[in-house]
Amino acid sequence: MQTQAVVRDLGGRAVFHKQVSSDVELVNIVHDGLPFDSLEHVLKERILSKEEILKLVTTQRSWDRRKASNKLSEDESDKLVRFLRVRAFAHQILGEEEADPWLRAPNPLLDDKKPIELLDSDIGTHLVETLLGRIAYGIMH
Repeated sequence: MQTQAVVRDLGGRAVFHKQVSSDVELVNIVHDGLPFDSLEHVLKERILSKEEILKLVTTQRSWDRRKASNKLSEDESDKLVRFLRVRAFAHQILGEEEADPWLRAPNPLLDDKKPIELLDSDIGTHLVETLLGRIAYGIMH
């Protein structure tokens, strides 16, 4: 996993108030629930729009509750990290300039769905990761 890229996209030391340096440490943070500030960082940095957050991570009602408690649920934390992990993989395969547009463009190999639309489930995420792996190896069928 591209842990450092994910941690950076979550706000890094400014949000976590410590260095998060291992996958296991990130898993433990997800289990405990990410700080709400990590979600706000993702929004501020334009990694995800609020509309995308409300489709992929949480609902508006939960957003309001999480903001008050300053902590995401384990499930919301997992969904956010899942997206950032796939995004980091896409950046690795496609490059910084191409990855985000690719995630948001209809893809004929995904029945014209946008890859980002499939990241709300484990099986959809697997499909997107498999496609990125195929792209990395030049296999497009």
